[in-house]
Amino acid sequence: MSISSFGLALVRGSLGAALLMTAAGCESGADGSGDLDNRPEPSGAIGDSGEKPRVRDAQVGADAGTKGPSRDAAAEAEPSEPSPPGELPADAGRPRGERDASADGGSAEAPHGDAGSGDGKSFAAMLDALFIDVPCAPSTPTPIAKMATCQHPGTTQHIDRKLAFGGTPGTSYDVKLRVRGIWEPTFIKGGTRPLGKLPFTVGGTVATGSGDPINYQQYFITVSEPKQTYWLNDYQYVAHDIHKEDYEATFTVSGGGGASVTVSMSDGNDHQIANWTGDFFQGLTPYDKAPSTGQLLRLDVVSVTPH
Repeated sequence: MSISSFGLALVRGSLGAALLMTAAGCESGADGSGDLDNRPEPSGAIGDSGEKPRVRDAQVGADAGTKGPSRDAAAEAEPSEPSPPGELPADAGRPRGERDASADGGSAEAPHGDAGSGDGKSFAAMLDALFIDVPCAPSTPTPIAKMATCQHPGTTQHIDRKLAFGGTPGTSYDVKLRVRGIWEPTFIKGGTRPLGKLPFTVGGTVATGSGDPINYQQYFITVSEPKQTYWLNDYQYVAHDIHKEDYEATFTVSGGGGASVTVSMSDGNDHQIANWTGDFFQGLTPYDKAPSTGQLLRLDVVSVTPH
């Protein structure tokens, strides 16, 4: 073989080897065993780039109603005991913020409407917006003269509103009231005056002697348990005066439905001091535009808290 023939054979051999290597590379790419760096990632597949898996819509739909995408790690960590057949979990349908404290390792107490809750005020709902109207008889001359008196119409010489109190048995409650009154003064002997100069007295009795205080009407609250009387218009004197009063006061009552609260107006004779000052409260019906000829009491519940 000449040098030229040998060179031509060598070139042919090299080209054949190159063609064989190219064919092998094409076969490995076709069956997925070769280099995948430049291949597009199939939809939903997890690559090896370190990125989080893509969650397909089908997966989100499959989880709906169990662990929504907004649940936090604490919720995910809760034990999941299976509910008996036909029953829902105890907190099903409840907002997560309202679950029992025991779900988070604490202790839960059944709500009784205690301090700061709306249920607490409901125990004294019968006192809220309570109104005692003590008008003068229709025959009272007008305009009303200074320090004038008028007759009690019908059965308004004594008025009692007896009401039952709710709450939990064995628990005492402090009931804070807003007290508004247009009334004459009375004089209570004994008791305590926790509000200083305001006419609120706890305990005591109607005074006797000078001025005959029993004949000036008293506005008061009587509680059966613990037994106590709360006087609302004790100015420590009697006279033909009219006072307009607006203050807050608290009384104590036992819960459980066994205690009664009675709101009263009582007068020792058949006439009262007329509203000769013309006082009334703006926005307080039925005398929000013009004054009553007589007197009145309005109570509103501010709060009910365990004592």
